[in-house]
Amino acid sequence: MAFEQNGKALPKAAPDTGTGRLSGTGPLRMIVPQFQISPPDLQQTADPACAARVAPAYRFHEEYDHNGGKSSFAIVAVRVKPLPKGTRDADWQTPALQHLANEEVVFFGALKR
Repeated sequence: MAFEQNGKALPKAAPDTGTGRLSGTGPLRMIVPQFQISPPDLQQTADPACAARVAPAYRFHEEYDHNGGKSSFAIVAVRVKPLPKGTRDADWQTPALQHLANEEVVFFGALKR
């Protein structure tokens, strides 16, 4: 899980009042590994002046595996292990926006002491 990018805190996520969707990625973000190995490349949104100074091999390539799209943003709950049969998970979804606002993360599941 990441809480910073390039030494700066991730932008705190909050619901957009117009769409109801989350904007921002923090306070925590789950980073996943690449599924297909590919060389590093510039971001799709890189400044064109920057891209012009970079060799074509390192500019943005659509066909590369960009794991950012597979990552989860605004983490508020982590399920550690499936619960035993006959038990149920904690209700983390009802207070999710409050957890997000308070920068809290709920860990639940078959936790051992």
